[in-house]
Amino acid sequence: MQELDELYKTIQMVKSETECEKSPIPIFSFEGLPGAGKTTQIKLVSEALTKKYGKSYYIDLPTKSPIGKIMKSLYSDEQRWNEVRIQSPWLNPIMISADLRLAIKRAVEEGTNYAFMSRGVLSTYYYNLDAYDSDENRAWHMMQEHMKAFYMPEAIIFMDIPEEDAYARVVKRNRGPLRKMDQLEEMSNDKIKLQNYLAKMPDIPVYYINAVGTEEEVTNRIIEKLERHL
Repeated sequence: MQELDELYKTIQMVKSETECEKSPIPIFSFEGLPGAGKTTQIKLVSEALTKKYGKSYYIDLPTKSPIGKIMKSLYSDEQRWNEVRIQSPWLNPIMISADLRLAIKRAVEEGTNYAFMSRGVLSTYYYNLDAYDSDENRAWHMMQEHMKAFYMPEAIIFMDIPEEDAYARVVKRNRGPLRKMDQLEEMSNDKIKLQNYLAKMPDIPVYYINAVGTEEEVTNRIIEKLERHL
């Protein structure tokens, strides 16, 4: 099974001193607060770029692969999952890395030229760092060892929006109770946290996109940056 093969390869990379090879196609990771417009803009940007640069592929981790389904099943029981990730902080980074690698393999098989990922790399750190250590810098260093097989993006698009605007968008679209991460105070803390993560990734180009304006205006801002990499 290719899932087992990819998981084995991922573990071997993590255990070895060798660096992960670069993704065979460019990956662009859209990051930012809830309500910033990441999913909407991925769709609009993909439609616009396909006409000029060929077909794109969308990745939402965890995916619908067998590995992704295992992780979604674990996430569904929050209390149990927190126990598991604290006991085995390496589990999620390794499984998500394998899941991403499988997604890119499918993308290549389908003849796509580049991929878009929503909250891919930053979310992986966001949901796992505290399982390693209470000191963020120490935890980052430890987790990096388990992220060696993760395909890092060609560039990161950070959808930059005031927390108040993001909160208003979330409230407008949400019909049920807000998640903790959707609360205004939490958004303010998370924006600082995400920007701190980005500062720890100096080798990846980061484009801060003003996400306020019409959808077309924001789309054009993003395309102008991405075309440098296509």
